[in-house]
Amino acid sequence: GSSSGGSTGGDVTPELPAGKLGELSVLSKNKISVYPSDIKEVPETLAKENVTVKNPQGETVGVAEIKRDADENGGYYITLASDLVDGEYTFTMILKGKKYTDTFVYDSAIRSKLDELERLIKEYENKPVISASALTTPKLCEKAMYDGITNKLGDKLNGFTLEVEYMGSPSVKGNELTASMWIAIYDDANGKCELYDEVTFVCTGDTF
Repeated sequence: GSSSGGSTGGDVTPELPAGKLGELSVLSKNKISVYPSDIKEVPETLAKENVTVKNPQGETVGVAEIKRDADENGGYYITLASDLVDGEYTFTMILKGKKYTDTFVYDSAIRSKLDELERLIKEYENKPVISASALTTPKLCEKAMYDGITNKLGDKLNGFTLEVEYMGSPSVKGNELTASMWIAIYDDANGKCELYDEVTFVCTGDTF
């Protein structure tokens, strides 16, 4: 007889094609973010059963909530039902007929450093002083904020990457400019701290 290739009728699930992940980050002790690189805009909702997270022991971690990134529409924020522990996790997501798989590492020491950096950035955001030129060119807030945070955090930034982006929505009141800013700090593994904040700058001193 001819070989059937081991298939037993219709009960074998075909392997889904592999999707490509652009980013998988740990945002806090129970939250991760995931961005496919092969889908520009992901569907608004993703069913919890389409996401599987396994801890270092191979046990499944429950998913409490999945929300799409409201700004970019390119990925999801996933809140887990229990806190992460140190070690390597396996992540699997079924989306648009593709299977996305990757690993990520949770490191509580890095997480506590990121939490400390976030606290210092929040301190810095309390009315930072920048050039009066920003009143007419609000995008200058981006570089001013990057430089200001870098100066404030100093050596604490060693081993981390800082990104600052001016998001717009400027409003001016006297010499104060309020604008929407996005700030992110990454480490070399998967740790990430992300802030979307309205920051009020005091615009004074020389224009440039």
